[in-house]
Amino acid sequence: MFNTLVDPKNITNFSRNKAEKELFALFCICCAGKNSTIQAGKLAKFLGDEVKYGRFTPFKQVNLWLSMGELRLRMENVKLGQYSRLFRSFAEISGVDIDFLTLENFESIYGVGPKTSRLFFLHTYKDQKYAVIDTHVLKFLRKIGYKNAPKNTPSNNYSKWENIFLDFCADKGIVNIAEFDLFLWSGYANKKA
Repeated sequence: MFNTLVDPKNITNFSRNKAEKELFALFCICCAGKNSTIQAGKLAKFLGDEVKYGRFTPFKQVNLWLSMGELRLRMENVKLGQYSRLFRSFAEISGVDIDFLTLENFESIYGVGPKTSRLFFLHTYKDQKYAVIDTHVLKFLRKIGYKNAPKNTPSNNYSKWENIFLDFCADKGIVNIAEFDLFLWSGYANKKA
């Protein structure tokens, strides 16, 4: 396994600096539909020592490769996968000032949907009222009685399932949704092991 810059089991950090936010945004984009642990290793290898040792920020590194015409080749060399989507997503997000990123801006990036944007915001900024409607949350919802919860992230009625999950959290007094999200993810991930 490669060394990682992001630990998928410990993603909540409400005091990320600018470079760490850029890294986490790229991680969130990379993980859509993929195994987060594997993608974290590939992303670390992709970004390399220039980012690992702080010589470049992640977005600066992506922009450098983009200007040199090497971005896609670098992605292919580490087997990031989904090359067309990731190339366009990385090119678009790296032109954004991460400190001014909004949920709507993030979702306007090619290939970024509500699950990816909410993953970033929920685990980067304190007291966010979003839900990452992924398989772990959907399994949980089915377990507590929502038998019609889909097996995969819904494409049309994301907000319906997000509101159901957030209402459950409010009813149970769960205020740190990021912590509860990670708790659920870890529980279901460990059952697979």
